[in-house]
Amino acid sequence: DNTAGGGGDGSPGSPYNTLAAGISAAGNNDFIYVYEGDGTSTGYTGNFVLRDTGQKLYGEGADFYIDGDTVTFPGFPPEDVNGHVIIPAGGFPILTSNSGDTITIRNNSGIEVAGIRIDNAADEAIYVRDNNADNAIIRDVIINNPGDEGIFSNSGDNLIIANVQINNAGQDAIYLNNSADTLIYNTTITSPGRYGVRYRNSDNNVGQLVTVNNSGNHAFSVENGTSSLELDQVTVNTTTAGDGIYLSSDNEDNYEITNSNITGTFRHGIHINGADNGTITGINITNSGDDGIHFSNASANTGNTISNILVTNAGGDGLYAYYIDNTSVNTFEVNGSGGYGLHYDYTVSYTHLRAHETLMNLVCRLLLEK
Repeated sequence: DNTAGGGGDGSPGSPYNTLAAGISAAGNNDFIYVYEGDGTSTGYTGNFVLRDTGQKLYGEGADFYIDGDTVTFPGFPPEDVNGHVIIPAGGFPILTSNSGDTITIRNNSGIEVAGIRIDNAADEAIYVRDNNADNAIIRDVIINNPGDEGIFSNSGDNLIIANVQINNAGQDAIYLNNSADTLIYNTTITSPGRYGVRYRNSDNNVGQLVTVNNSGNHAFSVENGTSSLELDQVTVNTTTAGDGIYLSSDNEDNYEITNSNITGTFRHGIHINGADNGTITGINITNSGDDGIHFSNASANTGNTISNILVTNAGGDGLYAYYIDNTSVNTFEVNGSGGYGLHYDYTVSYTHLRAHETLMNLVCRLLLEK
């Protein structure tokens, strides 16, 4: 608590007045609780490293609860806390860093960060580092104006990011590199300098109820062998460059993009540049600068299923499918496009195609010959 006097011992009645002191005193499975304090970053500025197994950094911005049987705090009797809120949410404590990353999670498993706000981090706001930094949880966190990424995970698996807001990231709002089995849930990203969410060499990940507003490039960028990705109920509102969702090259296979809304992209709503065995269903795409859905790359795009799609006012084609093989298109509606409604080049199976007349007065162009 940065309003406390000096010389505290870290107990509820005598808290430390700097976060650095609290982290220094904490060990495995300890809770570090941070009060809002005076609403400034005084005492909460630095490069804070969480490195002990099961360590929890909780700020006052989220309900403080513990899943377990009993817990004992100094000066308080043991209490049954399973499913109970110990301290209700209040104001967010504000953390920052003048150089480097504000929070680094490393070396050990099960570390959690919740209920804090990070403003103006010099580099990453939160950096999940090392192969052993698995099973981390980042929830109920606000990140404003980080110099680089809002959250960067480098080889941290089984990460959960939930109820997070990231505004004005200098680079990517969330960047997952070599990070498998990650869930991003109920998260809002606004005005990242580059990508909203970037997946690189990261398999078996899920993004659900994720909104990206005014992305500097692709809202979702999937690259370098990221397979088995699920994006469900995601929303894209405007990209100033790039696509709404971009799968960049071969091996981004077994993907699912479902029940999502994409509006105002600079280029394509969804761009699949070589990926097999994917499902795109229940998608509304409005005012894309180029094609609503665009398949490219002659070496891939096999075994995909496209269904229940509505494309409105595409700048290019409603659907442009170049070299797609053994792909099913079922119920695809186009209301206005600057090019063709449906434009195929290569073998495709299709049922129940529906397209309204385009500006070129050509509803559908099928090129089925090799």
